[in-house]
Amino acid sequence: MPENEITKETFEAYDQVRKSGITNMLNIKVICQAANITKEQCLEMIENYDKYSNLYGKQRKETDES
Repeated sequence: MPENEITKETFEAYDQVRKSGITNMLNIKVICQAANITKEQCLEMIENYDKYSNLYGKQRKETDES
């Protein structure tokens, strides 16, 4: 897997940290440790949060409806 590839699982781990409020979302080191992701993945999701939220949020809704 490329270092900055964002899978559904990666996004969900990042989003769980975001929703938990355990850290300021600009504290990259803590986010990476808590979500078990790379710095590159973290920066990619910070910069493109809406893209991944729309992509994986839609997938989650479709799965829930099945």
